[in-house]
Order: sequence, then structure tokens, then C-alpha cells
Amino acid sequence: MSINTLKISTLALSIFAVTGCGTGSDSGDKESKSYTVEQVASAVKCTNQAEGGLCEKNSSGQTWGVTDYLNPDMCNSALYCFDDGSEAPQNPSLTRFVEGRLIPVYYRDKADPRFVATMDYIEGLVGYQMFDRKGVVNIDISDPNNIDLSGLDSDWGFILSQGTSIGLMSGFCSQGTVSSAPFSYNMSSHVVSATDYGIKYPAIQWSRDHKFTWVNLDSVAGANNGLITCNATAPQDVATHEFSHALGMYNHFSVFGFDGAWGKNAERVLKTMYSSQNPQGQPFDSLVVEN
Repeated sequence: MSINTLKISTLALSIFAVTGCGTGSDSGDKESKSYTVEQVASAVKCTNQAEGGLCEKNSSGQTWGVTDYLNPDMCNSALYCFDDGSEAPQNPSLTRFVEGRLIPVYYRDKADPRFVATMDYIEGLVGYQMFDRKGVVNIDISDPNNIDLSGLDSDWGFILSQGTSIGLMSGFCSQGTVSSAPFSYNMSSHVVSATDYGIKYPAIQWSRDHKFTWVNLDSVAGANNGLITCNATAPQDVATHEFSHALGMYNHFSVFGFDGAWGKNAERVLKTMYSSQNPQGQPFDSLVVEN
């Protein structure tokens, strides 16, 4: 696959449909769409690496890129870059956050119960702690392009933010996004260990100095200096959906963006991706599929 650098405008459009999620529909899994073991394994590969399988019609484009040689923490052209500057792998393997290394998470302004419930649910699903819950922090977002995160006690992690989804896009009002900043559809890239495919942290986002992924719920009319023109409130399944994007489930599939935001197929894919039996670097043809 190509590792040529994409123009930012092209990249933004390609990610638009992946991380910007709309009003949703039927959130329950449908019996006729329930995946077999083989389909779950295929969905893990295509959502995690954006290639082939069940996700062909929703490809987010470039999966692997190369880091900027002047700044090895920058990954501007893809979902993932290796920390040693290696080029795109010929046969990529499972890419995920490492079990045992907790992801710092911060609530912006308040601990929204949907975020709390989502993290409780995900940790219960995989069977181990994943998140270092840092609590509520005050972040000035009056200038979304110039946000000071120096007061946080880590230099990477997730910022969970209510009322900062992008707003109107493609004719509908967005309930949730995952991005490099509030009110943004620019994706959050990741720097990955070249030795084991473990996500080390989100990459520095263009001109920003800290490595954070924003999980945004709800559009609020009048926000972002009046640029947001619609209201949308995310239900619990959309919160789970967006959090799963942040964890490495990028492309949509049945009951993960198609025919609903979250259902049994999505649950099995996330559980399989983060199973202790499938550490980062596990070949996709050797996945142990969880029920």
C-alpha cells in the first residue's frame, strides 16, 4: 500500500465519515447480521487496519505512514506510524494499546456519565483495567486551534469532552467524533512500537505540542464561537462507538456504524482485539475470536 504523504485536506475528507458519527439508527444487533467466527476475525482486521474484508466499502484510506524525520512523534499522513521511522509493513498485524499500560483519561469540565459507563463497560468486557481515570480538568477551548494542555499531569491520553462534536456535516448533526482537537474532524494518528505493534501514544497533531485524542460527544448550537449551528445529543451506544474508534476500531461494519452504532458484532470485535489471548502484533490469521 502507498505510504506517500497525503494532503491534509484530502486526509480530512477521508476520515470524515469514519470518526464523525451521526444520528444513528437501530442500535440493537439484528439476527440476520450476526457474524460468524470467521467474519469477526475479518472485521477485526478491516476495522483495525483499514484494508479488505467486511470494511471495503468504508475504507478510511491510508493506514500506515512514516514519521517525520525531523520529529519522530509526528505521523501526519496515516492512522499509524512506527516509532523507529520504519516504512509501512507488508503484512500488518494487530495494532492496539498494550495491556498493562493504562491510558490516561481526563474529563473536560465534568465527568459525563456516558463516558463513565463506557469505560466501565469496556473494562468489564476485556477483563482488565485499561484506563487511568485522572478526573475532571478545566481546559480553555475558546481558541480550539491553540489549547494549552501543559497543566495536565501526563503528555498523552484521551480527553473526554461533552458539547464539542463537529456539528453539521453531510446533512446531519453529529452526535460524536474522535479527533485531534475539539470541533474538528482531523483524525488522531498513533505512534506504534515497531517491535510489537503496541500503540505508544497518539501522535503530535500537526502544530500541537501534546499527544492527546479528543473523544467528543454532542453538538451544541452556538458553540465554537457560534460556528456550530445544530444540536445533537449522543445516546450511550454512540459514546461506546466513539470510544472504540479511539481504541483502534476505525472502519465501520454491521452494527458498528452500519445499522446502528453498537451491537453484538462490535462487542465481539472489541473483545477480540483486546483479548489477553491476542496481544499486539498477533497475526490476523491467528486471532483467537472471543464470544
